[in-house]
Amino acid sequence: MEEFGRTLLPSPLLSSVALSGSVILQAGNETQKQELLSSIASGELLVSLSLEEGVRHNPVAISTTAVRNEGGYTISGSKTLVMDAHVADQLIVVARTAGQPGDHDGISLFLVDAGAKGVVISKTHLADSRNYARITFDKVAVSDSALLGEAGQGFAPLDKALDVARICLAAELFGGVQESFERTVEYLKERKQFGVLIGTFQGLQHRCAHMYTEIQLCKSLMMDALSALEAGKEKTPALISAAKAKISETAELITNEAVQLHGGIGVTDELEIGFFLKRARVAQLLLGDAHFHYDRYARLEGF
Repeated sequence: MEEFGRTLLPSPLLSSVALSGSVILQAGNETQKQELLSSIASGELLVSLSLEEGVRHNPVAISTTAVRNEGGYTISGSKTLVMDAHVADQLIVVARTAGQPGDHDGISLFLVDAGAKGVVISKTHLADSRNYARITFDKVAVSDSALLGEAGQGFAPLDKALDVARICLAAELFGGVQESFERTVEYLKERKQFGVLIGTFQGLQHRCAHMYTEIQLCKSLMMDALSALEAGKEKTPALISAAKAKISETAELITNEAVQLHGGIGVTDELEIGFFLKRARVAQLLLGDAHFHYDRYARLEGF
């Protein structure tokens, strides 16, 4: 994921494997896992998670409904910022079978064919050059076998899956941060102004030193969160939120500085440095911005 961030690769690995694959791994039954996971891992099957309904990440603000009927469910509602939905074979739809928006209970997960009757997918264009879409579900009929896990108990496995995707996205964002910083330092070593290399200006050196220390702090947080996730530690969600929050903040600092220190050429397409800023701005918000994760960290730590 770091290398994806360094090269700005718009891969479906995040949406189909890290996010959707994790949902199936956490919530699916053995049959669903056997049928889907190997195809997702090989890239033969692309799956997209339809979660968000507003402009900010909020996995419990679900208004999309799934009404029980004879032999299955009828899904109605709309989703936004659905990654890679326009090329997906299947969708994992987060819908409410009980309760009200904001309730943790009553959330259910469903597998829906992207080409099913009543599914309308509209591709949207954002600054970061990833693929996103808006989706409307107009009385989409699914069978009982489409349900992932237990009805009304989807939030717990969803939250675990989101954490996997959050740390993967944080790692990608961190890769872009490192690449932006390294390219900026190299530029300061080459660009001359007033007959001297601008990298010799003490004020610019101070700014680079500040960026370097922030990067090292982010690296420590990210490695700690990844280690906790692998070991299955109890504090894993809090550590992942800490990493995503800090890396998001640092990405804003460093991409801003990178563009400014490159000067006028930093905002043109002649150099790629502006593309890193655009990718970072959306990634900062995706799956929860710094405010969301600082708040989540505080709640998980009992504040």
